[in-house]
Amino acid sequence: MIKSNKGTVYWWEDQHYVKNDLNIRSASKIINQAETGLKQSGREYAWTSSFRGEEEVSLTRYFINLGHVNEHLGTVVINMDPNFFRNLKSDISFISPDNLMILNQNQQVLVKSSLQLLEQKELFDQIQTQSGSLNGFIRKINGQSYLITQEKTNPSGWRVICVIPLTILKDHSRLLQWIVIVISALAILISVAISWFLSARTTKNIKLLERNMRKVEEGDFNVRTDIMGRDEVGMLSVRFNFMVGRINELVNSVYKERIAKQQAQFQVLLAQINPHFLYNTLGTIKWFARMKDQSDIEKMTSALIELLKSSVRRTSEFHTLSDEMMELNNYIFIQKSGYGDELRVTFDIDEELLDSFVPHFSLQPLLENAILHGIELSKGNALIIIRARHEKEVVHLIVEDNGIGMDAQKIEHILNRDGHQKMFPGMSSIGVRAVNDRIQLYFGKGYGLFYESELGQGTKAIIKLPYLTKLEEAESYAAGHDR
Repeated sequence: MIKSNKGTVYWWEDQHYVKNDLNIRSASKIINQAETGLKQSGREYAWTSSFRGEEEVSLTRYFINLGHVNEHLGTVVINMDPNFFRNLKSDISFISPDNLMILNQNQQVLVKSSLQLLEQKELFDQIQTQSGSLNGFIRKINGQSYLITQEKTNPSGWRVICVIPLTILKDHSRLLQWIVIVISALAILISVAISWFLSARTTKNIKLLERNMRKVEEGDFNVRTDIMGRDEVGMLSVRFNFMVGRINELVNSVYKERIAKQQAQFQVLLAQINPHFLYNTLGTIKWFARMKDQSDIEKMTSALIELLKSSVRRTSEFHTLSDEMMELNNYIFIQKSGYGDELRVTFDIDEELLDSFVPHFSLQPLLENAILHGIELSKGNALIIIRARHEKEVVHLIVEDNGIGMDAQKIEHILNRDGHQKMFPGMSSIGVRAVNDRIQLYFGKGYGLFYESELGQGTKAIIKLPYLTKLEEAESYAAGHDR
């Protein structure tokens, strides 16, 4: 039945199931009673027993405008057969329609039970006084014990009351015990089987991982482990593969670095050009010049012999800055013999740095480069300033000239291996590129050779080195231990 806000009443009924046909008068009376009960409940809907005295359950609620949910368009009443709620039969259930009763939130009976004991006032009052959503108690009636339970549903507030004879429960208890025993035995067997399977699989994967680790111990860094699932062993396999790959990269990197270091050292050895032979030969020339009273040639030869002595007597890749300056003075003396007054070299050295250690043959290639490619091309009075400073733990060795300078492209060519060989043939083994390579191999990419220059403004060649006051520290760097 539906009643609009204007008071119009509509209804529909199944003629096969109703006993008394509805008319406008009876329908209006029923829906008015339902509407009054709905207002008293203060809710959007209400479940009650039949308003016309028949065995049925009534649902009353407002229906709303879908465009404005707060607007009520009227009231609808639906009367349902109580057998709909009794339809709980099941082959494994102790509940039957005969021992079931349903109450609404106002303790009004919606669905009656055919079991007479539920109609007893004393029992009914005891059920109503039970609190909580789920309660049960045992009551002995007419010599037979019953389990009386109730459940309160939300949000409707209904109470579903059920009476179960204890004899039914006891009849099934022994069967239930056997079911529990069988299920427990099966569960134990299945657990043992699963545990054995997982243990065997995990042990197999761990043994495979252990074999691969032994291969790595033997030096095979190309070995890889197949990913064996997403469990802890699988994640361990992923990390193992990553670790071995990283170790392989580091080994190759160290190998390449050592090869490059050996090549750089070999380039310096090539520059010596059999110093023992030259040393003996130059000694003969020196005595010949003295016999012929050629003092300038004698002094030049002596300076060159001192340069060669430093190569012959070398026992380490490093020496003090003071030793480097002595070798540089011998080289300057030889060059000034050729350039005369056109070449001036001055020094600005921090005396604290004279005892610090620097790589052999660091400044001479820069000075040679400044003379040959900065000063000689300028065809003027050449001024070269050699400075040594340190900022905190960094040493700056600077060779500055007032030559023709150079642009950024030429600087790139000088520091580039291929470009350097093309621009300065014959110097590739001992040139400035070798200086930069050796320093970076010894101390890392943060150090090395840097240029500051502009065309017509001269050039600064700057070497950056760590400040080392002990030979052991310097050799440790060269061995790659502190990198």
